[in-house]
Amino acid sequence: MCCDNWEGKECIIHSSFFSCDELNHIDLTYCYFLVPSWFKEFKLLHTLLLKRVIVSRHDIEKLISRCPHLKKLILIDLTYVISLNIHASELVYLELEGDFLDLRVSAQKLETSKMEGFFKAIQISAPNLKSLEIEAQFSYLQLCAPKLVSMCIDLFLDRIEYRQNSIRFIGDMPDLKSVQMKEIMYLSIDKWLDEFMHRLNYLSLFLNFEHKDESSVVLALFQRALYLQTLHIDVCSCSCSSNQFPTTTVQIVRFWETVDKTEDLFKQLNTVKIVNFTTDDSTVSFVKFILGSAQQLETLTINKRMYCKHDPMMFKELLRFPRVSPKAAIVF
Repeated sequence: MCCDNWEGKECIIHSSFFSCDELNHIDLTYCYFLVPSWFKEFKLLHTLLLKRVIVSRHDIEKLISRCPHLKKLILIDLTYVISLNIHASELVYLELEGDFLDLRVSAQKLETSKMEGFFKAIQISAPNLKSLEIEAQFSYLQLCAPKLVSMCIDLFLDRIEYRQNSIRFIGDMPDLKSVQMKEIMYLSIDKWLDEFMHRLNYLSLFLNFEHKDESSVVLALFQRALYLQTLHIDVCSCSCSSNQFPTTTVQIVRFWETVDKTEDLFKQLNTVKIVNFTTDDSTVSFVKFILGSAQQLETLTINKRMYCKHDPMMFKELLRFPRVSPKAAIVF
């Protein structure tokens, strides 16, 4: 069943709808419903999509719990729902978008999850979760996902109350090899980093080299990712809020020049790609740092930012930077 009602007043779903126990797919947009007390279950339902639906927390939790074969759940902008407990034993795919003070997910068979919005606290228990993507502001994330393979966290921080995130992993995650992070300036460097960074072989970061705080977080990640093999950097422009000011270029250049290059740093790094490269001194100093630290580096690929003026002298200067790896090649 599909009810797409983007225009006009919200559609009221009659209680008789819940007597259609043969439904296997429900897609509701801009609707209002109450789950009747006599409702037992949608015994065949495998897909539930609710967008801008007016519903209470009690009713949405009741509905989800009475879909024993639910495999795909998508909830977008649920009106009046600010806390939510999701318990779905057969759920495989979960997508959430909205504002939640408290979100708790318990799903034994969940494999893929995407979340976007504002979350005060997130707790996920999913023993079969393999892919997690969070594009949200949150203060606390607790994750129990021993089979997690890839994770993307975009902290998207513009509210002060969501800064200094706390992330806690419960149990080991031996399969986690790929992590992508965005907006990491206010990421708290805590024990959770040590629990998985040491086994990563792929790391993708969106970085703003105009901030020393962000560079400090990046360095902390590098120092923990001892077996990193591939590094992808997407250079971002200044994204600070109105009450934050970028660090001076001189401070950033000095920061990367004074980093202690230990033997453990980048000891297995062989491939680096930097996209949206600019020829400002802070970004160039980072390139110099990579070339002077990665002993096993084979390829450093640099793609300049679109509309960025080509500076042949600067690129010649990059080629003259000392390299600790005899196999290191720079590709433009």
